[in-house]
Amino acid sequence: MPRTTEILLTVALLSGAHAGFAQPGESLSPLHAQPREGALQAMQRSDLNELFLYDFLPQELPIQDDFSVDRTRSRWSQAGDPDVSLDQIVYRLDTNGTELPEMEFALDTTYYFRWDTSSTGADSLAVQLPLPSYALTIRDLTVWPVTLEVVDAWPPYNVFDTLDQNTPDTLGVNPDVLQDSLLVYTVDADTRTYMQGGTQVPLILWED
Repeated sequence: MPRTTEILLTVALLSGAHAGFAQPGESLSPLHAQPREGALQAMQRSDLNELFLYDFLPQELPIQDDFSVDRTRSRWSQAGDPDVSLDQIVYRLDTNGTELPEMEFALDTTYYFRWDTSSTGADSLAVQLPLPSYALTIRDLTVWPVTLEVVDAWPPYNVFDTLDQNTPDTLGVNPDVLQDSLLVYTVDADTRTYMQGGTQVPLILWED
């Protein structure tokens, strides 16, 4: 009995300590999953603009799991693994179907300026023309399948020309959109099986 009292007192003290240090809105609850270092690394790999699509063998209902072995598919794959293949590269930007590794555009009009200095000796603006625009496709690489929108875009520079100069000057502006890419990989299905009711069925029942 004293031992039981000691245990209950310890639990009460720990609960009180948690309540004292908890922030408003926090509560103590059981863990529903075991934290794993690998899972954190898998989330960090999204910073590399990589997406892994996992294939699975089809299951037939009902399924049975005696929990004698781990039948969970852990989604921790990375490029270079034997069962991983590069399926496609999705670019963020393209113009008329043209996708280049380095592309940048302005979303506001840029111009060609021509200055006349021949008659008065002082600069005077003779012509201001908008540069040709592009129908620019912008894809959202943060969702899968990717979504897209088509906008008008211009070269990220203005052109300045003078009548007494043979070569115009180009002055860059800060681009509004830059090229980016998403590497999409496929991961082969786990082909292992086990016996269920006298029938070979896929080993993998769950995914992490």
